Amino acid sequence: MKRPIASLPTPEQIAETPELVTLNALEHMLELTLRTLIGVHPDLVDPDVPYWAIDPSRARRAAHRLVMAASHLEARIQQYRTALDLDRQTNDDRLEDDLSF
Repeated sequence: MKRPIASLPTPEQIAETPELVTLNALEHMLELTLRTLIGVHPDLVDPDVPYWAIDPSRARRAAHRLVMAASHLEARIQQYRTALDLDRQTNDDRLEDDLSF
């Protein structure tokens, strides 16, 4: 499960959208958590492991649920980032319209 880790926001981005700071930290913690769970339960990301060979423990099932929830949360974070970008573009366009004579 190799995904690029989000880059740190610039000071300008922080000033414009301070929530990016906590979202960025959350993304890093999710990545660290996923890597840890995969280290403990490598079969979480191995599609070649037959269902009958998967660890039946409660911890492994809980880890699987965490991985799935993290995936959904990452998608929602990306949707929020996209919405922020679109809002920023809309505001920039309005500002340009207001300034043109």
